[in-house]
Parts: sequence; structure tokens; C-alpha cells
Amino acid sequence: MSFSEPLIPDNLKVTEKEYLDLSFHFLEKLELTEGTIRTKSTTSPSHNRIATNLTGYLWNALEKCSVNGSDQRVALETSSNFFYPDLSIVCEAPVYDPRDPYSLLNPVTLFEILSDSTYSYDFGAKFLLYQQIPSLKEYILVSQDSPSIFQYRKNNSGFWYRQTSVGLDQTLSLLPENVSVPLSVIYQDLAL
Repeated sequence: MSFSEPLIPDNLKVTEKEYLDLSFHFLEKLELTEGTIRTKSTTSPSHNRIATNLTGYLWNALEKCSVNGSDQRVALETSSNFFYPDLSIVCEAPVYDPRDPYSLLNPVTLFEILSDSTYSYDFGAKFLLYQQIPSLKEYILVSQDSPSIFQYRKNNSGFWYRQTSVGLDQTLSLLPENVSVPLSVIYQDLAL
């Protein structure tokens, strides 16, 4: 006997309540963007290695902040949008959404590891939605094809600016606890 789970089609229109109900009954990670479900695709070995390298390094480097992996859902408090970033950093006591106690509301840094299928979305619509998170100070996009990091940082006036780091000899400087991560660590054990 085999058990199979029905697949949720991408672009399915649902209410917030329907989304939250579905998210507890399916193994797939489901994101909700403006009432439309997006399924998180299977990740590549390179994606997984980058996520593991970053998580391990940050776990050891951060003393007062905590790092969460891709299973931590993040919500926008002011709208029905729910996401699974590849990594998130929280520096205050975590605050969870009263609509869903599994969804984090106060990350300071979010990471997305780019793939061909998410590239435009991560740079575009998703970033615009992430900007609605009041606590968010940094949004970092990590290429898995070359040692390239695109870092967006919010200044004191609320404007976002971008810095790009390219090459294994570069360092990614993060706001939380002024931690610096060498790109050689992020891309360790990858054939680029």
C-alpha cells in the first residue's frame, strides 16, 4: 500500500484561513502571496550546501541573535502574506503572529538563495512584500551559481540600498552583532 499526498497547484487562490488550514495538512511548504498559493520547490545540492554553511557559521558567530532555517515561516502582520525564507535572523525575543503561532513577525535579516525559478520573484515582488516587515533591516540574496551576494540594507530614513559582493575573497558584513561572513565560507565545498 502506498500513501500519496495530493499536490497543491501553484497560483491557487485561497483565503488566509484556507491557507493556514492547508499548511497544516500538507508536507509541502506553501507560501501565500496576496491570496495566491506558491509552493516551495525542491532545492538543489548547491542550495542546501549554501544554507548549511550559512546556518552553521551564523549559529556559532551570533551571541545575542538567533538564526532560523527554512522551516521557520514568516508573516506580514498587516496582510495575508506568509513566506518561508531560506534563513532568518531574530535579535529580539521572537514575536509570533496571533493569527498563526508558527509564523514569525520580527526578523531583522532574511536570506533567499537564488534559483532560476525564483530569481525574478525574489528580487521583485517578494522583496517589495518583505519591505513591509517593520523589524526588517537587511535582505540578502545569495547566488548558487557563482560567489555573488546581493545585500539590501534599510537606512535610518527607511530607504533601501544595495551592495553587491562578488568573489571568494569578499566578506558579507551583517548588521546583527556586526558579524562578517567570508564568501569562501558561504561557498565552501562547492565547485563553482
